Amino acid sequence: MTSTQRFRYAIPTVAFCVTTAAIFFGIIAGQDSGAELTPMQLSLATLAGVLSGGLAYWQVKAQIDPRRLTGIRDSNARNLPGTSNLFQLPPDIEDFTGHSEQAAELAATLLNRHSDTAVPIVALYGKGGVGKTTLAVHVAHRVRSHFADGQIYVNLRGAESRPLDPAVALTRFLNELGVDSDSIPESVDDRARIYRAQLAERRVLVVLDNAGSEAQIRPLLPGGVECAVLITSRARMAGLSGAHMHQVDVMTREDGVALLNTLVGAERARAEPRETEEVAELCGMLPLALRIAGARLSSRPMERIETFATRLRDERRRLDLLEVGDLAVRANFSLSHEACGDELKRCFRLLGTVKTQDFSAVTLGALADLPTESAERHLEGLLDLELLETAGVDPLGNYRYRFHDLLRVFARERLQTDETAAARKEAARLLLGARAAQGGGRGTGACQPLHVQHRGRAGRPVARPGLPVHHRDLLHVRPQHRLRLPGDRGGDDHRGAEGEQRGGDEVGSRRLPGHGPGLHRGPGNRVGD
Repeated sequence: MTSTQRFRYAIPTVAFCVTTAAIFFGIIAGQDSGAELTPMQLSLATLAGVLSGGLAYWQVKAQIDPRRLTGIRDSNARNLPGTSNLFQLPPDIEDFTGHSEQAAELAATLLNRHSDTAVPIVALYGKGGVGKTTLAVHVAHRVRSHFADGQIYVNLRGAESRPLDPAVALTRFLNELGVDSDSIPESVDDRARIYRAQLAERRVLVVLDNAGSEAQIRPLLPGGVECAVLITSRARMAGLSGAHMHQVDVMTREDGVALLNTLVGAERARAEPRETEEVAELCGMLPLALRIAGARLSSRPMERIETFATRLRDERRRLDLLEVGDLAVRANFSLSHEACGDELKRCFRLLGTVKTQDFSAVTLGALADLPTESAERHLEGLLDLELLETAGVDPLGNYRYRFHDLLRVFARERLQTDETAAARKEAARLLLGARAAQGGGRGTGACQPLHVQHRGRAGRPVARPGLPVHHRDLLHVRPQHRLRLPGDRGGDDHRGAEGEQRGGDEVGSRRLPGHGPGLHRGPGNRVGD
């Protein structure tokens, strides 16, 4: 024990002795001079001195109690900016690959103030497994030195069945900012008011990961202009005023192959370069799928990459293979799928019947027996949930949509699981009926040159050279052949999912005159090979 600690423990005893003596001698001094004290007076003086000294002892002891001093010190630490409990970012990853330009742009947006009164808000959105959280955490680490008062992180679980209540998130934030639990009010608005007051004079980066809706986010936005907010979500937060929206897309072919090379080992990948590229293609350049494939291969150093690629080609097994530990592409997609209502789920799985590269509301209307207006609304709903992508817009202004390759596989799984064989055949019958009503056939008028406009990241049409594409979206089934659907395994003409994809009168599956293979291909979309 140090001398300072010994002195601290002696203070209450000293206070007791001094107070007792002062009271005792004060009483005696107050008596008439020369008068002799009676035993009763002496006893009362002693009792008064001891009681006063005891009171002083406990008051001083309470003031210097080590536990109380520790509590005060911790409370002060929580209220001081830049303390360790506000540095909450998850760890960055060493093998971060791709999105380098986007990461630099996001960092600049967070740091460059465009207003003297508004908080910079950056929102990342994209399909499940595309790497939004990884990118957000990477960017947050890049700019953390500019937010010396801390970085607050919370997973809002917006894609799960039970998202985090913003009231609960605010309680956590306030506790971490030093506000006592007993002082936190009941209403969300009052909690948000105190939260903004706590951050008013601080430079704090707030990372809101996996947000579900604008309503979940708004109470968690700080008001201090020195703060900044970084949000990730599967949905595009169109109702979040003033936010800078950035779509996170799948990796480029070059970056996807580079990531897989890093994961499996450069020497091993160089030994089978074509097979490595094929695995990346079969993963649709989706970062989650690439990491799972890389993890599976690295855990099986004796397995040839060609063997894994061969197994991965089978659509019926692909999602089973893209699962390792607690990472699974199917489970990730299921979170978005479960956010759909029953009718939207039905539309999603029925679209698994379509084998063309892209389709319009006419296709869905025929499949689901819906008016075109309703079909358009459902397609937009699937688009908002990142279960579909936009493929372009035709000269009449009709939007066209498409699946990511792995989402198409997932839709076909749901079709096989959730629809009866009779329902699948009925959907095909409706589709064929619509085709016949349009004067279907493989002769004159089957193709028309459409000048497709592809939409950029912000959703604005970006003109590209006109490409002749098939005008019909409809599944072609030759009359002399048995009706076949994705997932059907019987019959003599069994070719598997890949074989089916190459057959019929399909948009993008034909090599058009004057164009090489893969005319309509892009990352994550292999239809057209």
